[in-house]
Amino acid sequence: MLVIFLSSAISILRRTPFPVSQDKVLKTFVLLGAIEILIIILQSLHIIASLHPFFRFTGTFGNPTLFAMMMALCLPICTFYLVKSADKRHTPWLFLTICVWFFLILSESRTCVIAGICSSFVITFMEISKVRSLLTTWKSRLLVLLGCIILLATLYCYKRDSADGRALIWAVSLKMISEKPFWGWGEYGFSSSYMPAQAIFLKDFPEGGLSYLADNISHPFNEFLLFCINYGVIGLAMLLCLMVLLANRIVRIGNTRKSLYLAILLTLVVLSMFSYPYTVPVIWLASTFLICVVLPLCCLNTPRLRIPVVILLCFGILWILVRNRHICAVWQWQELQTSSSPIEVVHEKYNRLYRHLDKNPSFLYNYGAWLHHNGYYRESLGILSECVKTYDDYNVELLIADNHKQLGNTKRAIETFEHANAMVPCRFLPLYHEMTIYEANGDYVNAVRIAKRIVTKPVKIGHSASVKKIIHEAECVVHRWEAIINASDMLQENDGQNSSNSR
Repeated sequence: MLVIFLSSAISILRRTPFPVSQDKVLKTFVLLGAIEILIIILQSLHIIASLHPFFRFTGTFGNPTLFAMMMALCLPICTFYLVKSADKRHTPWLFLTICVWFFLILSESRTCVIAGICSSFVITFMEISKVRSLLTTWKSRLLVLLGCIILLATLYCYKRDSADGRALIWAVSLKMISEKPFWGWGEYGFSSSYMPAQAIFLKDFPEGGLSYLADNISHPFNEFLLFCINYGVIGLAMLLCLMVLLANRIVRIGNTRKSLYLAILLTLVVLSMFSYPYTVPVIWLASTFLICVVLPLCCLNTPRLRIPVVILLCFGILWILVRNRHICAVWQWQELQTSSSPIEVVHEKYNRLYRHLDKNPSFLYNYGAWLHHNGYYRESLGILSECVKTYDDYNVELLIADNHKQLGNTKRAIETFEHANAMVPCRFLPLYHEMTIYEANGDYVNAVRIAKRIVTKPVKIGHSASVKKIIHEAECVVHRWEAIINASDMLQENDGQNSSNSR
C-alpha cells in the first residue's frame, strides 16, 4: 500500500500516468486468487487443515465469506482480460474465469455472487457491442429486470434467517443513527454501543420472534451504515461525494481499462452494502490501487488539483507509517498469546503492551480475558471497564459478570448476566449462570423461576450438546426444588389459616 501511495505521488509531481505497470498489478490480484483456489482444493481434500472448525474450507482467511470476497475481486479482472484477450490467451483466461465462478458459487456467499454478476455485466455491456444491442428493446430490458427479481428472491429464500437477521441489525443501526444523526457516535461508536442498543430494541419483542434472530454482532454488514453510525450523516455525505467524484473521473478518463475500473468500483460498493469487505487487507489494497491509478489521470486533465491530491497522499503515507508502528505492537501481542512463559512474566509483558495498545478494543478484550482466566479478577474488571468504551458485546459482559461472581458481588453479577441475556436473548449461558448463583445462595424460588425460563426457551440450534446439558440441569433444578417450594407455600398458607381461626 505504501508503494502504491508513493508511486501515485511521484506520477502526479512528474505529470505522468501511474508509473507501475497496471497490468502487472491487476494480474497479481488474480495470481493471489489462484493461490487461494489451490489452498481451497487442498483443504477440501483434507491435505491442509481449514482455519475454521465449522467450515470445510476457508483459504488463508477466517471463513469462506472472506475467500468469496477475494474471488469477487478477481472476477472482473478475469472477465476483462477474457473479453480483451487474443486467441492464444483466450483459453487460460476462460479457464480462470470459470474456476473463479465455480469457487465463488461454492462459497455460498450471496453478496459476492451479486457483486460478480454486476461486475461481469458492466464489463460485457461496455466492451461487447452485441450485448449493448441486445438491450436496446424494451422486451429485453423487461426480461433482465424479471431475471434480477427472481435472482434476488431466490437468494433471499436460500438463507432467509440470515437475511432477516441482517434486517434486524439494520433496524437497530438506523435507530442508533436517528439518536445521533449529524456527527455520529464516534470512532468506536458501533463496536461500543450497538449491542446495548440491540438489548433495548429487543425488550419490546417476545422470545422466539425477532429475539430468535439476534446474535452477537461486531459489524452491521453494511460499511455505509457503519460509517454513518460512527461519523454521522455529515461524514457519510462526504464519503458518498468522494465515491461519486471517483466514479465520475473513471467515466471521463480516456483509458482502455475504464470498464474494468468501473466494475471493480461496483464490486466494492456491492460488497460494502451487504458485508464487511474492509476487514480484508486485499480489499484495502484494491481500493488504494483504484484511487491511486485514477488520481494522476485527474491531475493531468486538471493541474490545479495537483497540490491538494499530493497533500492527501502524504497524509495517507503518514497514516501507513503510524499504523506500521501499531502493527509491531500487535505482532508482539500475537506472540504473547502463544507464549509458554510463567504467568508473572506474561503479566508484565501485557502491562508493557497496554501502554501502546490501550485504545485497541481487541487487545483490551484479550487482556481482560487473560486476567480473568488467571485469577486477576479485580484487575480484569478494570481493563474490561476500559474495553466497553470502545468495544462492548455479549462476551465482554459475560466476563464482567463472572468477575463480579468470583469476587462475591452476586447482585452485580446477576444484573450483568441479565444484561448479557438481553443483548442476545436466544443464548442460554447467562440464564444458566443466574440459576447457579441463586441456587448456591439458597434462593430456590428465583433458581426455579430462571430454570423454568431455560426449559421453555426456544432452541435456536437444536443439536447443540451444551444447550441440551443446560436444559437438562434446569429440569433437575425444577424437579429438585419446586415440590419443596410448593410444600413450603402450603405450610405457610395453613399456618395463616390456623392463626386466623384461633383469633
